Amino acid sequence: MLEQVSKTRQFHRKQGFSLDKNLRNYATEEYEFTSGYLIGLAKDLLTIAAAMESQLNEKHDPRFARTQLMIEELGETILGLAHCDEQETLDGLSDLAFVTIGTAIAFGLPITEGLDEVCDSNLTKAKRSKDDPRLRDKGPDYKPPNLKRVLAWHRGIDVKAIRTNCMTDVKTNVTVHCVITWHEELKSHWVKITKGGVTGFESCEVNRIKNDGIDKGWCACAGTPGSWDTLYIPEESMKEIIKWINL
Repeated sequence: MLEQVSKTRQFHRKQGFSLDKNLRNYATEEYEFTSGYLIGLAKDLLTIAAAMESQLNEKHDPRFARTQLMIEELGETILGLAHCDEQETLDGLSDLAFVTIGTAIAFGLPITEGLDEVCDSNLTKAKRSKDDPRLRDKGPDYKPPNLKRVLAWHRGIDVKAIRTNCMTDVKTNVTVHCVITWHEELKSHWVKITKGGVTGFESCEVNRIKNDGIDKGWCACAGTPGSWDTLYIPEESMKEIIKWINL
């Protein structure tokens, strides 16, 4: 999360968005209309959240419950902003972030990877003009977030493999499931076999697959006679993995 916060701060600095302003500076007559508008909006959201909460026992659907939570926390956050109350706003933002992350967890969505992708995408946007509050002109170098790839890497892929018995040398066609994970210490992505493997540790760096000709075939597990089977990912399966990597 610290890295994403750092990238977001970098984005604000590049675009000239508000950065480290004191919220209490807006508790003046000059901003009274905005404060009143935000209070009305917050109350509307909280009214909706309360109405939804009364129906939670009838709606056995986690989408309904998660939506109710997000609306409620958004309303409380806006109320904190309207009151120029730092603690109330921080409480609301923290709860909203917690509920948002919880919603991603509830539905098995890779929120960290998704946020990374969005941060990196936003940093490719051109510097906005002073009269462009929403940054509508993204510029020629803008790259939209590839959330399709994020989801595909997270969900994984099934491919055919060949397993050779360490005792009999009999070859068997098997299916293995691969996902792509980030190795923090090595700062690189790795293809990892999570189901159908031999040892549970079969993995290969994505850059090696791309650059070292391993796409012709991958010996995921070399095996040990009498102890560990051999696991081989043939060329056709590696072509599927390459296509998946390059989504």
